[in-house]
Amino acid sequence: YQCQIRDDRSQIIATMIRLKSIQGTIAIPKFMPGSYKIRNFVGSLQNIKAFDSKGPLALIQKDTNSWQLPDSDDFWIVANFFVGDLQVRDCYLDDKFGFINPICIMPQVIDYNGELSLKLYPLKKQHDWQIWCADSSCDWGQELIFNDYHHLYDSPIFMGSNLEVISNDIKIL
Repeated sequence: YQCQIRDDRSQIIATMIRLKSIQGTIAIPKFMPGSYKIRNFVGSLQNIKAFDSKGPLALIQKDTNSWQLPDSDDFWIVANFFVGDLQVRDCYLDDKFGFINPICIMPQVIDYNGELSLKLYPLKKQHDWQIWCADSSCDWGQELIFNDYHHLYDSPIFMGSNLEVISNDIKIL
């Protein structure tokens, strides 16, 4: 996975997923463990596309939150999400602070249970932001490794120019 902040004013984050030799379905979860409630994460989706080195690929929507993966050996899925909705456990982004709950903007490849990596890319003006993810700090473009999708979605990401990390608690200054 790669997440790139497109524009903090329009509050869009692009999620890119590179898939090799994987067939099946990609889905945006309908629920979040621990909230015991159906969520509408797909409602934040602005668009989703697939492409390979030759150009666009067909991405067939199966239902409201899942798509059939294209028949290609090496391809990308790109999805743009609005992250300005201040609902519980959702994502948020402005010019001073960002919070990413991965389950909201990182579609799951169904039936893939292997290791995942994540890289975050900022806007130019955000290069001084601190990042806290998966119980540790990291830098922009640094690869974070997760055991599986469940580990990824249970690792919220905090970003900002005025973060103070005390133990595993984060204080926004």
